[in-house]
Amino acid sequence: MKIKIADIAIIIIALLVIVLTSLYAYSGIKGKLYVHIKSDSNEWLIPITEQKTIWVKGPIGETEVVINSGSARIVSSPCREKICIRSGSISRPGQWVACLPNRVFVSIEGKSSGEESVDAVNF
Repeated sequence: MKIKIADIAIIIIALLVIVLTSLYAYSGIKGKLYVHIKSDSNEWLIPITEQKTIWVKGPIGETEVVINSGSARIVSSPCREKICIRSGSISRPGQWVACLPNRVFVSIEGKSSGEESVDAVNF
């Protein structure tokens, strides 16, 4: 069996595609993440890298959302149980915190690549 020039060209193209796909998939470049804040009357989409405090009006008062150091959290709210405040900070895509009595929902949106952490492990 004799190798032809076309065979070599196909092998080179396949290797090039594999290398470029690997570089793209495993590059350390992080995607942009946003804090999405939603209430009955308004909606915000803020880059997670910004330092900002947002006052969100709801049916029972104002909820304070702070974006700081690559994370977001609810720091004050007029709700009775304060579960939203005790939930702590969120910083990864898919995480969320909500103040249900005041109808305020805060989530992290976007895509991150690179270091991924485990959310839960079951045995």
